[in-house]
Amino acid sequence: FFEKRHTGSMHPAGFSSHGIPGSGSPTIRTSVICMQVYNRRVPEGPPDELIELARFVGSPADSLSILAEGNVACHRDENSFWVKASGRALSGIERSSFVAVQRRPLLDAINGPPLDEKTTRAVLNSAIAHADSDEIPSTESYMHALLLSFESARFVAHAHPPDLLSLLITAKAEDLAAKRWFPDEIVCCGRASCFVPYAAPGLPLARAIKSAAAKFEKTVGEPPKCFWLQNHGLIAVGKTHQEAIAAVKMSAKAAKVLLQAVSTGLELHPLSQKQINEIANWTDEHYRQNLLWRSEKR
Repeated sequence: FFEKRHTGSMHPAGFSSHGIPGSGSPTIRTSVICMQVYNRRVPEGPPDELIELARFVGSPADSLSILAEGNVACHRDENSFWVKASGRALSGIERSSFVAVQRRPLLDAINGPPLDEKTTRAVLNSAIAHADSDEIPSTESYMHALLLSFESARFVAHAHPPDLLSLLITAKAEDLAAKRWFPDEIVCCGRASCFVPYAAPGLPLARAIKSAAAKFEKTVGEPPKCFWLQNHGLIAVGKTHQEAIAAVKMSAKAAKVLLQAVSTGLELHPLSQKQINEIANWTDEHYRQNLLWRSEKR
């Protein structure tokens, strides 16, 4: 906001204390202008897109998450991110129910030695980036710190879709995560979903996601867009909140379709890898993705 002039004094960008008619003292006049501009600044808080994402994940109509289930997060700056506060329900959530958290202490904990429960929470609470918050960060902030360090992720949605959870508690969940059943599932959810073996929520889960994501990228050749958490739920990431929303919606639909298909007792026919790659590399589908994922300021 401020830029330094050749005089060595600090002025708001685009203003100068020199040559202002009737300004009296240039220094006083400049200070008044600075304060007027500063006082018009909107107080910091999570962006509208994160509020929209949170309310979508917590919408009672879709049952993606109920009570205080699920959470969301988004990029704040190069060093921190916004995340839902612990214990807050996503349905009807307000700005005051989010916390800004520094990323580095959490990443250091993920990459460091094992921590006990008390130390894990102490590290998390000490990473709060603004002192005026009465909230504490969600225990899942560790996984959000990790995911938001990926180039492909500026928004993260974590939900518990019932149909998908029905698949995640089966012994075949890992095999199913690697399959795709129809083209739009590839468009919105990627060539495959990254399966993450069960780990306790919090720091252990973040470490499990890190390991699974590295294995996935090496095998598939691209970072995951969707994560299937065994016996737990879904994570979807995107460069925009609309991309994350599309991935959650399509993951929920695909799970419902699969359950209905299984109920027929007929043999299932997943898409081949060749067919998956054709859709993933199709220019027309890239155009559709850009339209679906475009995030416009309201």
